[in-house]
Amino acid sequence: MIIEENPTTSARNTRKRKTHAIQEIEEESGREIMENISATAAGASINLRTRVGPAPFVRLIKGLSEKQKTIVKKIGFGSLLHLSFDKFHGDFVKFLLENLRPISAQLKLTTGEFLDIEEDDVKAVFGLPKGEKDVVEANGKNETEDYTELLKEWRAEWGIEKGSPQTTSMIEKILQDDDDGDKFIRIFVIFTVSCLIRGNQSVNNNFKILLSLVNVGEIKNLNWCKYTRQSLMDAGEEWQAYPPRMFTGPLLFLMICYFDRVQFKGQILDNVFPTIKFWTKDRIDKRVKDERKLGFGLGKVKPRIMHVEEQTEQKGDELLTKEISFISHLHQVLEETEYVTHVV
Repeated sequence: MIIEENPTTSARNTRKRKTHAIQEIEEESGREIMENISATAAGASINLRTRVGPAPFVRLIKGLSEKQKTIVKKIGFGSLLHLSFDKFHGDFVKFLLENLRPISAQLKLTTGEFLDIEEDDVKAVFGLPKGEKDVVEANGKNETEDYTELLKEWRAEWGIEKGSPQTTSMIEKILQDDDDGDKFIRIFVIFTVSCLIRGNQSVNNNFKILLSLVNVGEIKNLNWCKYTRQSLMDAGEEWQAYPPRMFTGPLLFLMICYFDRVQFKGQILDNVFPTIKFWTKDRIDKRVKDERKLGFGLGKVKPRIMHVEEQTEQKGDELLTKEISFISHLHQVLEETEYVTHVV
């Protein structure tokens, strides 16, 4: 039996979610947007600083309205709404970053085995669009008139003349405005990128991604998997060159990719897509605790598998491609037939 929620009750619940999320942000106002990941392992103190982390993102999605969630799904970012984990384990992520091989895009395990990190891994973990067009950031040389105008409007919206707003300050505005149009889409994507994919050394968000958001209708056609993978390698290379600096790459992706691709003690995991849906806080805590007892990186790299939902999506894309090809061919035949008839 399906029980429909009273519209008035639904609206009231939405307001409660938004109020709670905003209160959490206000409690953190004035604090630097930085996560210090600290832990003690093997008698050594670990202090890893990062500008990217899931906690602000989790707080945001808890307060989104159903309309906003629908928009998020339409642009291809709906899988991220399953995210529930919000805190890293210091000794474990330090192990990951120290053993990341940015040049070859691999992760070296303690056993000596290597885990190749591909775009398909990003697809499996985050479920992001893997389109044919690259995600491009503004770099001072590739800025278009449309981007320049959009950036001007963006800054005016935030009441600033240069730079960009602090990442966590965006949450309150998103929830209070309750917008579900192009403005919401852009601010949501910028916030998502800044929290989960490519942050900055400063507390401000990654506004340069606006170059790829001029036409919001193209977002789902961009290769966000390639962008995420490259962001990891770039950030890994920078951090390894100077560990005291902030790590600004997709640490959450690297962590869950490891859990998904490295089999520990022969355990067989459920085939869930995206894998962030499967890896809840309790499961992650248990996995890290179990590995910590024996040592990280002692599992076995297992072949990359295509999840059921991915297979369905791929088959759908293939079917659509065939239909488009058939329609195009049919159109060509009709044009030729019309031409012959006209000549005769």
